[in-house]
Amino acid sequence: MGRKRKANGHLPARVYQQHGAFYFVDRAGKWHHLAKGYPEALTELARRLKASAPVDTVDRLIAKYEAEELGKKASATQKGRRQEFKALRAVFGAMRAPDIKPHHVWTFWRERGETVQARHEIRALSTILTFARRFGALHTENPCFGLRLPQGAPRRRYVTDAEFLVVHTVAQPMMRYAMELALLAGMDSGTIRSLERRHLTDAGILFERRKTGALQLIEWNDELAATVDALKREPPQLRRALICTRHGKAYTADGFEAQWQRAMLRGIPLA
Repeated sequence: MGRKRKANGHLPARVYQQHGAFYFVDRAGKWHHLAKGYPEALTELARRLKASAPVDTVDRLIAKYEAEELGKKASATQKGRRQEFKALRAVFGAMRAPDIKPHHVWTFWRERGETVQARHEIRALSTILTFARRFGALHTENPCFGLRLPQGAPRRRYVTDAEFLVVHTVAQPMMRYAMELALLAGMDSGTIRSLERRHLTDAGILFERRKTGALQLIEWNDELAATVDALKREPPQLRRALICTRHGKAYTADGFEAQWQRAMLRGIPLA
């Protein structure tokens, strides 16, 4: 058994990053250049695996899925899936898809603490096994189906008006406007980050829903119009993104989350 990685645990088995590029190391210890970019490296890895060995283990199925399907998902979904795949590789990586039985999935659920994260990881495993059925790597029913994992307790804690106002007071300006857009327009953080001036119309804010691609119009009211007018006056003036960094660039998911966590900690310190 090979040694456990100390870094880059998200990479497929035998894939390493060195000097700004990705390499595959065969069983003879020979290094094969894949590509400089991660998505391109996954594509090349899938091509090599397809040519050299059947794609049947979970590790190889994940590599094929990452190369062919994951890039079509939203960036936040990609990030979450890669975290989930790390947990799946550690347990199921060497197993062939047909060898995974419902009791294996149930044991995984129990050993992962029956948490919300474990539920997400099993959903990711189910996605991989359904993907395997499409090209014949799995001929039986998906073993994740029908397990009826116990539902967690419903959320009972909601943000109060007082907490909202406290955080709103101490947050930096762009975070304050983001909070107002979430409150007045019912937008999630990903939609707020993607808003640009071109989405502002005479009738309201017209944008695409990230998951469905469907157009949605949030019609103007006095509060929403005033918020957006004030937001447009924030520096820098020459920018496309409404909610932006001091350099006028749209926030990344990680950058936005970091700013939000700072505001939360300033407004509602942990006990």
